[in-house]
Amino acid sequence: MNITKFNIVFLIMVGISNSTMAQGLLLANTNKVMTLTFEKAKQMMREHHLLLLQKKLDIEKAEAQLKQSRLYENPTIETMYNINNPVTHRYFDSGYEGEIDIQISQPIAIGGQHSQQVKSAHNQLESTKYEFIDTERECIAQLYAKLIELYYTQKKQVIYSQELHAIQQVINAYQEENTKGNISHLELQRIKSMYLQLQKEAYDFLQQEQTLERDIKLMIGITDDDDKIRPTLNEDNITEQHIQNIHINELLSLAKSRPDLVAQGYDVKASEHEVKYQKAIALPIIALQGEYDKNGSIGHNTYLVGLSVTVPIFNHNQGNIKKAKSALQQAVISKQMKNQQIEADVTTYYNLLCTQTQQVQELKQLHNTPMKQQIDQVKEQYLKRNISLLEFIDLYTSFKDTYLAEQDIKNQLIQTVNELNTTVGTEIIKIK
Repeated sequence: MNITKFNIVFLIMVGISNSTMAQGLLLANTNKVMTLTFEKAKQMMREHHLLLLQKKLDIEKAEAQLKQSRLYENPTIETMYNINNPVTHRYFDSGYEGEIDIQISQPIAIGGQHSQQVKSAHNQLESTKYEFIDTERECIAQLYAKLIELYYTQKKQVIYSQELHAIQQVINAYQEENTKGNISHLELQRIKSMYLQLQKEAYDFLQQEQTLERDIKLMIGITDDDDKIRPTLNEDNITEQHIQNIHINELLSLAKSRPDLVAQGYDVKASEHEVKYQKAIALPIIALQGEYDKNGSIGHNTYLVGLSVTVPIFNHNQGNIKKAKSALQQAVISKQMKNQQIEADVTTYYNLLCTQTQQVQELKQLHNTPMKQQIDQVKEQYLKRNISLLEFIDLYTSFKDTYLAEQDIKNQLIQTVNELNTTVGTEIIKIK
């Protein structure tokens, strides 16, 4: 009785699962499929990625800062009135006998107090521009990584589709034989259990695909959730011969022009000018002054000219100078650290690429028979009872695991190419 109840529940589960899968496939077929090349995705990302739009505003801010640094100090005008004229007894007397004193002062920059500030702002602007290029480089790398992952995730679903289709054919054939008493009910149950397990694994990959599609849509600015993205990738573009033509010294030389390294170079220059600016601030601050006194103590309509100079006795701007020097040393060290990290990363990814390329070439030599053909052959042999149920399950599991492993190796290879291109800062091997 318990076995009978279990059989009924099991068959209901299979029926529900098959119905759900069918509905899912029907829904997937109604979605619009968007074939997306890597180049097209990159262009869409440049136009719609919010982080890049935000970084462009950083450039505008740096340009505004440079514009502001070029401006000179405004003159200061002071006007003094006599509240009560002791002669005429008039308040705020501006007449002939009234007292009016007008003073004007214009600061004058000396010793780089103005020019060093402009040079520092200019280098900061250049650094910001290269930071934008570097952000774009990193965003492209992230986009490519997700497109590659999506491409191989969709390829992995092919093996599940083929095996599920083949097993469904076996189930259909065996159900008829089971009703005639020619096939054991337990054997049919085991095949259906295998079918359910494959469906679960396929659903896990489907969820992974949907997550990747969501992330890609956010990056390239697609708002239609119904669009299904299907990236295209030329796997044959990366060959062992192609890798052999790349030399590590060439890669290290190209990496020296990476935008983040160039940006840090401008940061060092900006810090150098900041040190000079702080030293210039320690110099006396000079202001040219002029004065007009209508009824001063020395007579009517007195015109005066003078010079205001601060005397740096106590404050030599020592603290700010020391702070600027420390910031300069930090900028230099940061650039050295970045350079060392880049060299290490380039070497690592280059060696990894050589190893993975060799693995892919070996895979191509070992597996020449298409996976679908192997699955169909095993299915036919099982239907003819030339192999046992255990052999059938073992072969299908082996085919699936081998195929998934192959896709993982290829995925890792293309991901390494993407990492190497990103680390070098140039598309050494074009992913298309």
